[in-house]
Amino acid sequence: MDFEKAALLRDQIQAVDRVVEGQRIATTVRGEQDVIAFAHDRDQAYVQVFFIRSGKLIGRESFVLQGTRSEQPHQIMSSFIKQFYGSAPYIPPLLLLQYPVEDMTIIKDWLQSKRGNRVHIQVPQRGSKKQLVNIVAENARQGLEQLKIKQLATQTALTAALDEIKRELCLSRLPYRMEGYDISNIQGMAAVGSMVVFDKGKSKPSHYRRF
Repeated sequence: MDFEKAALLRDQIQAVDRVVEGQRIATTVRGEQDVIAFAHDRDQAYVQVFFIRSGKLIGRESFVLQGTRSEQPHQIMSSFIKQFYGSAPYIPPLLLLQYPVEDMTIIKDWLQSKRGNRVHIQVPQRGSKKQLVNIVAENARQGLEQLKIKQLATQTALTAALDEIKRELCLSRLPYRMEGYDISNIQGMAAVGSMVVFDKGKSKPSHYRRF
């Protein structure tokens, strides 16, 4: 019951934070714009996009990019812009970014061709727009921390499951890779074999085989 109360209190606090955040943004900006920032740690980046219309925060979306270990911030931003606006139903006249993008002119021309009108890309260094980018960046940082906590909890549960399998089967070490085989046939003929693979407790469909 205490956990339920704690969860309810957490949700209430988050709801208040969203209202306060919306008020801060409403007094900071005018017009239509998307604000994009991310937090980066090891091999993943957590991206936040705030949608501002008529000076009001009308929504937000978050995305997780994997395989970013060797990428620089401007490369991550460029990659995200291309992926996100490649299928976005609407492109606002202004994008406020935490980091510059590669090939700014090419990306800007591409966005303008999709929008059918001018698109401005800015990386604010000071003032109210910079404050707005900082708000989104802080949200991304918090989102990444929450994501890492969830991933750690999942990994802890998987390790516990592998440890149980190790004990039950009297193995000398954790079974990080497990393969399962099935042989089927029709009336004793046309035998078909299949293999499924689990790596560190997670299924690996790309490693499945049929023989």
